[in-house]
Amino acid sequence: PGTPRAESESESDVVDHGLNRLMASLEMAMDNERSLNAAYMKSSVGKDVNFGDVVQLRHVKSHKYLTVEPTQVASQERENLKVSLSEYGSALSWFTRAPAFKIDRDGEACVSGASLVLRVTERPSEMIHCSDTKGYQREVNSSLDRRVWRILLYDAPRDDANRQEHCGDLVRLV
Repeated sequence: PGTPRAESESESDVVDHGLNRLMASLEMAMDNERSLNAAYMKSSVGKDVNFGDVVQLRHVKSHKYLTVEPTQVASQERENLKVSLSEYGSALSWFTRAPAFKIDRDGEACVSGASLVLRVTERPSEMIHCSDTKGYQREVNSSLDRRVWRILLYDAPRDDANRQEHCGDLVRLV
């Protein structure tokens, strides 16, 4: 009953071959996405950043992306999700720069020193938050609590005190 298999081609060999092909195609897709992201970033550098824009935050020294860990809870505030630095980032590395106050609106220029909320783009009800625990230990996490941030340009002051932020600028979160 059925066609005989060659001795060298067992069921486990067929499964292994299928898994190897799947892994190879996933790795190729990951490489393609990295290439597209790098090309997008290169084309975006120098463009204005406005309220409502979606951005990634990359740590200067490690060159890793700020990323929400969907399966890990924060160590200080156990009701929140952990935020860490990830080499490649993920869909949870994208943040929407929402205005903190009604005086600002989506689409308006985001200038150095402006107040904003960093919403997790894939989870709009969650925001980047800094723990308010007493003592030395503080952590950044993903929370339902609203936290207002100020983003300051890190370079030396210039003539224009309200300098427009651009993609690729070095900034500091306060």
